[in-house]
Amino acid sequence: MSGFLAELLEKEVQKEVKKELQKEVQKELQKELQKKCNEIAISKICKMIELGYSKEDILKLDYTNAEYDLALEKVSPKNVL
Repeated sequence: MSGFLAELLEKEVQKEVKKELQKEVQKELQKELQKKCNEIAISKICKMIELGYSKEDILKLDYTNAEYDLALEKVSPKNVL
């Protein structure tokens, strides 16, 4: 009977470890996805700045001040109208 209990316990531990690993993988994927989305947003804002959009117009499109500031740093001063 003790062999059966040990095997059952081992299976339960393996299930828990698998759940925890899946949670960690999911968190890492979320971080990577968010990072990629932020990069895309900054890239789009850079293009809008280069095209002459005002800060107010860009912020009306649901971008944040922080995103705008990062994009502004990436755009060379000669491209800003």
